[in-house]
Amino acid sequence: MKERLLLLLGILPVLATAQLTYTITDFSTTYNATIKIEQGFENDAFKKGSFSIVNTTTAKQVLFIESDELIIETDNNTEEKINTISLPYDRQNFLIFQDFNFDGLEDVAFMDGRNSCYGGPSYQIYLQEHQTFVHSPEFTRLSYEYCGMFQIAEKTKTIHTMTKSGCCWHQFSEFKVQNNKPIAIKISEESMNPNGMLLDYVEKVRVNDQMVETKYSV
Repeated sequence: MKERLLLLLGILPVLATAQLTYTITDFSTTYNATIKIEQGFENDAFKKGSFSIVNTTTAKQVLFIESDELIIETDNNTEEKINTISLPYDRQNFLIFQDFNFDGLEDVAFMDGRNSCYGGPSYQIYLQEHQTFVHSPEFTRLSYEYCGMFQIAEKTKTIHTMTKSGCCWHQFSEFKVQNNKPIAIKISEESMNPNGMLLDYVEKVRVNDQMVETKYSV
């Protein structure tokens, strides 16, 4: 499946004979990420190329994705003629390196476009397993079906999402991870009038294998 990658800001451009290479460093003591744009596609809106992650200790490539639709936006201050320009990990939104399933191993999310609600960023999620990364449709779905990237609560080992419709309906969901999949344990929905006054509140809580719903009216 072709992936659409969105890279915000310039990230270590290196000129090569056949392709333009960007590397993202300083996000892990174990891994580096690389984006390669094929020659002739450098100035296209959708660029042909690949995205990969390499273990810096073993030099082994642990994730590789090819795409005809890379979207790379560089910082205006980036000089692509310079071989090495370092940009700290915390100054870019393309790559997230974090433990999503609470197994003690850091996983990878990379922005593939703006496919969540109201044009918010969407991410492809890969879970780390046995020193490699495996795509998770279930975690990826969380970044598509809600507003932006989900939030991690490390103390409670829960995942939190939010979505909305217009000004007057909001939904907040809380998930636990079971068998490497996020399972909803609580969903809260609130409806308001245009002045922000709460009209209805619905709460769904997981009891065994079912969601039990309670409705409140104001």
